[in-house]
Amino acid sequence: MSINFSAPYLVTEMEEKVVTSLPSGDTASGSGESTASPPIVISAAVPYTEEEKKLLTEQLRRHQRQQSQGDDDSSWNETTLPFISSMVEKVLQLAAQNRESDSTKDSGSGDENKPQEKANATDDVADADAVSKVDTFVEDNDYVLEQLRLQPWPFFTLPRLCEILADPYKYNSIGDKLRGEKLQSAIRRCVLVSAPLNCDVRNNSS
Repeated sequence: MSINFSAPYLVTEMEEKVVTSLPSGDTASGSGESTASPPIVISAAVPYTEEEKKLLTEQLRRHQRQQSQGDDDSSWNETTLPFISSMVEKVLQLAAQNRESDSTKDSGSGDENKPQEKANATDDVADADAVSKVDTFVEDNDYVLEQLRLQPWPFFTLPRLCEILADPYKYNSIGDKLRGEKLQSAIRRCVLVSAPLNCDVRNNSS
C-alpha cells in the first residue's frame, strides 16, 4: 500500500481516514455536529506512533464536540498523560534540532580584514556561546517535560497543546523552516501556565 504525501507537513487523505475514524453512527447528539466539524489532520513531520496519533485525534475530537467531562484519574494517569508526554517529547526534540541548526549558523561570522588571532578568538567565543545556548534549550525542554509529567489531571490548556502537537509547523515556521524557539515557547506556555480543571476538589492536597 503506497502513500503519496500531497502536502509537506500533513498526513495523506488515506492516513487521515485511518487516524480519525470513529465508530459508525457516532454523532454529536443528533445535531449533525460531526459533519460540520473540520477534519482532524495530524502532521507527518513528527514520528508519532499509530497509538499516539489515535489518542491525539481522540483528544482533538473531544474538544471539537465541546464535551465538558474530562478523563477520570485512572485514564489520565495510565493512558492519556504518558502518550501526551511522549508526543511532547518528540516535538521538543524537533524544536531542539532546529535550534541547533540556527545556532551553528550564527557562530560563523568574521571579518577578513581583522587580524587572524582576533578572528580565531572571536570564533571560539561564538562557538562556546552557541553550545551554551543549545544546552540551555535542551535543559528547558527537560524542565517542560518534567512539569508535564507531574500534571495529576487534564489541564485547561490541553486543547491548545493538542493543536500544536497535531501540526507543530503551524504558526511556528517561516516557509518550510521551523522556528525552534517559538515552538518551544508555545509548548512551554501550555504546560506551565495551565491550571487544574478540578482545582476546587484538589486544593487541600498541596
